[in-house]
Amino acid sequence: MGWDDGSSRHAPGFGLAAPSEAGPDHPRLIVDGSDAHALVCAPTGTGKGRSFAIPALLSWTGGVIAVDPKGELYGVTARHRRTLGPVLAIDPFHDATNGKGAFNPLSNLDPKAPGFIDDVYALASLFASDVPATGQDGRFWEDWGNDVIAGLTAHVAWCETETDRSFGRVYELLHQDDLVYSLAVLLDTTGKHPFTVSTIGSWLQLPEVTRGGVISSFLQQTRMLASPAVRASLSGNSFDPAIIQSGKPFTVYLIWPADKLVSHAVLLRVFLTGLTNLLMRRRRKPKRPTLMLIDEAAQIGRVPALVSATTLGRGYGIRIAWLFQSYAQMRKTYPQEHEAIMENCGTVLTFGRHSSFSMSRTLSEMAFGDVSADTLFALGRDQVMLRRSGELSKVARKLDYLRDAPYRGRYDPNRLHMPMR
Repeated sequence: MGWDDGSSRHAPGFGLAAPSEAGPDHPRLIVDGSDAHALVCAPTGTGKGRSFAIPALLSWTGGVIAVDPKGELYGVTARHRRTLGPVLAIDPFHDATNGKGAFNPLSNLDPKAPGFIDDVYALASLFASDVPATGQDGRFWEDWGNDVIAGLTAHVAWCETETDRSFGRVYELLHQDDLVYSLAVLLDTTGKHPFTVSTIGSWLQLPEVTRGGVISSFLQQTRMLASPAVRASLSGNSFDPAIIQSGKPFTVYLIWPADKLVSHAVLLRVFLTGLTNLLMRRRRKPKRPTLMLIDEAAQIGRVPALVSATTLGRGYGIRIAWLFQSYAQMRKTYPQEHEAIMENCGTVLTFGRHSSFSMSRTLSEMAFGDVSADTLFALGRDQVMLRRSGELSKVARKLDYLRDAPYRGRYDPNRLHMPMR
């Protein structure tokens, strides 16, 4: 979390790597071995990767699921993570790997489970727009489009004759020639789940002009599945999902180029929801929690499964680290849940320097009640403010995996910082 160099009073509850007195010449590492969720709010360029995400991946011995917006987490830490357990890089855009890693969120749905339809809707609803539909008409088209996606998702996951039980197959079914006729034939000639009969049958009975509007809606919602590489990343599992549930060390990198974070955020939300659902179905809590590093959380958009994991997931061995550029970002992304997320994060960090005083003021009010906005705004570039539940906040020196001894020999060069040839 940071280095205690004796410049600030040590707050009870923050563990040190050694019991001796810290000082400028003998700083002591502040570690957080708890299972509490964490919130990092710091402007871009202040070191959320170099001073938090990468050190976490190099030191955490349990499982990790990491959102990797530029592929640098994979490039720097994958070699070390392989010494702990299997590594899966989901890289649909071939940003840092050959793009062959895959995880199928539908493969773990149980059609016989009482909550099967709820699970189907939880995934299918992610394709709906982040922007609330305006007016009654807008909501009508989006809801109908989502119902058709859910109905075909249930069919793909349930029907024994389907060999590709993935969202790629759902996309193919939605893009058949003479779609109305093709889906009517599907209901007449294959095994049918009652939910599929209900949703697709109801859509088929709509007036022709209304059916056309619904078609436009669900084609728009699933447009990011047009890429064969994207569909391939959703088909099959590159390693056994049981490993994720087992609690043994593993690492999943969700590698997303920055220019696809917004346009393909739906896909990222689908992966995160499928992985979170796996963790929430554990039958026993592992000795070491699974750490979920959610970098650029605001760009990803609202993920209801992550909210549930924040409020309920500790009992299933889930520890989430939320990374936002500011508290205002978190409040905009989770307007109804930002306070609940904050209240369930036992550790809060912010790095200097803040880009605006309003950010310092908001964090002082919402996260660091014992620290003034002036103090937060005055943090140096090498400083971090730490706060844990029920404890005094503390200023420490930021971690730096490139210079700090605990990470020596564990990391590889960051390709983004290498000179161009």
